[in-house]
Amino acid sequence: MDGAPIDDALNRSYLRSSISEGSTGHVLLSFPGDPNSARQSFPRRLHARLQQYDLTVHGPDERQVAIQQSQICIPILSEDYTSSERCLEELVQMMEGRRRAEQMVWPIFDRVQRSDIRNLTASFQIARGYANGGLQSALEEVSGLPAWRVADRREEELAKRVVLTVLVYFWPTIQTGPRFVRYNVFLSYRGKDTRCGFPGRLFISLREAGVSVYPHDISVRARREYRSELRMAISGSPIYILVLSRNYASSRWSIGLLARMLEFTEIRHLIVPIFYLEQPQGDGSQGPFYSYWAARIGDELQLKILGLPVDLLLGFFHPNDRSIGETISQAVQFVLTLLRDRFQLDVSESLPGIR
Repeated sequence: MDGAPIDDALNRSYLRSSISEGSTGHVLLSFPGDPNSARQSFPRRLHARLQQYDLTVHGPDERQVAIQQSQICIPILSEDYTSSERCLEELVQMMEGRRRAEQMVWPIFDRVQRSDIRNLTASFQIARGYANGGLQSALEEVSGLPAWRVADRREEELAKRVVLTVLVYFWPTIQTGPRFVRYNVFLSYRGKDTRCGFPGRLFISLREAGVSVYPHDISVRARREYRSELRMAISGSPIYILVLSRNYASSRWSIGLLARMLEFTEIRHLIVPIFYLEQPQGDGSQGPFYSYWAARIGDELQLKILGLPVDLLLGFFHPNDRSIGETISQAVQFVLTLLRDRFQLDVSESLPGIR
């Protein structure tokens, strides 16, 4: 995605109007200095651009509460990042939140090398003598995450890319607008069951892999003006990922969505279930997906489920004793294989600039 489409996406009138009607997203920027410092040109530009939208942007003057409130944390690692004890403490807290699946951490490397962060060399060698034992592991972990890189004379373009990715995370329909919706994956989950930790990490892992995703929390009933948009997202997504938690199927709304998806599976679309801390009941002879829904839906939908490809509906199980990262990694690889082999879709260019 080059500069012109990014500008177009960020400036469309429907983008601003849809954001103003939604809930506020919280973003933490971690960098030395303050947003008004002339020396920190890129952090200043990014901070200012994020504030143009209905986002709560927490900067260097805010502490622990800001990290706890922020769904997305963006550490901007520069040569002087380690000169700020505050930044180092924030990084440790961010990575702890990421391990608990409470926050997304999207690093930006501002003219520093990934290897220096990982090996604690150059300006990052100061961390070797840091009293907090968690700092070294936090730096090693953040060095392995997908990251943006700041390049000379490209700061403004990168700031726009970061802002667009943040906005798409909080308001997934804004990138293409209401006139046309096309995604690789429709991700459906019940936030009240999962605390949005598992679906949130799955969402960003798919996007980091280049997969365009429409996330939908079924516990939040869509407003009437967005229901047509939701229907378009379902019809325009070849793969449906359902995070089946204990109460996912407890409402007519979720059963109605399933019915809509089943209509399109008769054409070409595929359902990939993920059983989140949920073991389907029954003898399993018809498969776990059928067992999950059998007591909750009518005969007509049951027959449609029985007509689906069983090899896909075995799905993925996320039990208590497995790490979230392992389950997500398996699901992402499976989706990439489906997109490539079954749908002949190249997703390598779907993400705007994160690598």
